[in-house]
Amino acid sequence: MVKVIHPIEKWVDFTPESFFAGSLKIEQAAWHTNYYKRKPKKITATALLTSFLNMVQSGKNTLAAWATHLGLEIGATVESQSINERLNEQSDTMLEKILCNALNIKAIPPSICTGKKKNKKVVALFNRILLRDSTTLRLPDKLNGRFKGGFSHTGSSAVARIQALYDFTNEKWLQFQVNSYTDNDQSSASCIIEELEVNDLVLQDMGYFTLDWLKELTQTAFVITKWKPRTSLYKPDGERIDLNILLKKHGSLDMPVLVGAKKKLPMRLVAKKLTVGQANKRIKEAKNDRHSKSNHSKEYYDLLKYEIYLTNIKTNVLDGKEIAKLYGLRWHIEILFKSWKSFSSLKMVFSKENMHEHRVVFSLYAFLIEYIWLQNVIYERVCRVKKQIKFSKNISALKYMNVANMLLHQILKIAHLRQIDILIPHILQQSAYDSRKDRKNTMDKFTYVKELCIIKN
Repeated sequence: MVKVIHPIEKWVDFTPESFFAGSLKIEQAAWHTNYYKRKPKKITATALLTSFLNMVQSGKNTLAAWATHLGLEIGATVESQSINERLNEQSDTMLEKILCNALNIKAIPPSICTGKKKNKKVVALFNRILLRDSTTLRLPDKLNGRFKGGFSHTGSSAVARIQALYDFTNEKWLQFQVNSYTDNDQSSASCIIEELEVNDLVLQDMGYFTLDWLKELTQTAFVITKWKPRTSLYKPDGERIDLNILLKKHGSLDMPVLVGAKKKLPMRLVAKKLTVGQANKRIKEAKNDRHSKSNHSKEYYDLLKYEIYLTNIKTNVLDGKEIAKLYGLRWHIEILFKSWKSFSSLKMVFSKENMHEHRVVFSLYAFLIEYIWLQNVIYERVCRVKKQIKFSKNISALKYMNVANMLLHQILKIAHLRQIDILIPHILQQSAYDSRKDRKNTMDKFTYVKELCIIKN
């Protein structure tokens, strides 16, 4: 049983200045982006966005259903055409602004890398651990002019690529950028530079691997990245390294290297051998890769049997095993992407091919705004209350988003953040990880990271 620490407060009727609207500054965004030309008589930007989210939660995606939910919000009947007329270039710009507002909401997050107050000699190794990745979303094909996808047997497709940056230390999304599928990770690698602070640690996959970006990144921050095959490696004395030969001889490696034939970027290479099962799975996936432009060499398949990292973290700070474990935290962002896609009715909404461009764009940004707000604002409150009532179990990102979406209608109605406390016991009870001894969940690894992030003098 979970006890509620705050008295139950009465729900208030929804108004344009609900906590949802106020925290996201929705009405200000409508004026700032010229979505409003004059004061709206009935249909506000807040009501338009909120009614869309409520419509999706009801399992519908039609203008008639949207108009019905909108009418309930404003207390008046609404024609479907009235909604259609309000979806335009200005609504696209307004939703982008609201998304930016969602990312910039200030909160006091529960840091996982804070030492005990009584130990004054404890210092943090990393300022923050940042996870970098992208995910894709299939959209109606008619949008391939704006969101260029790949080519298939049906012709050109429309796919959005969403670049994201997550602050693992403070459990907060820092950046989302919506691009086309053809805008690959490498072209977006340096867009996070404005978010970086001194001594941040960035965990990123091979897709962002460019030597120019690595050079820029390592000047102020730490990084652990996968080594990109066929990238030249040299010993500090300039002798070229044959990685296959060294790995077959030693099995694992932890050595200083120079990366790139021209750049000669000083880095540290860490390599460990995978289990037979892991290696076979990788090799099978590589052989079945339909997008490969040529057959892979035997040497390439041999290298798939190893995890190979590049980092600028010194050996006297973390050993090779710790580097590998730390990089494993990057998987958390994949879980977060899954939590967004699994419980936001994305497939249901975007499988409808006859939606026009601005309706699709509105839907895409509305889903992102909802997700970030539930993660950065509501989840932060859940964690705060969890600590106050000493709820011991860790929270699953997947379960949390499932419960939050089920309770979304009630959450959107709150006038003040503290009113969410009436729901938090239910959220905690239904979002907690099941107790398991056979493997650790993602949140169990926080304990390890907390220990890893601390160095005693």
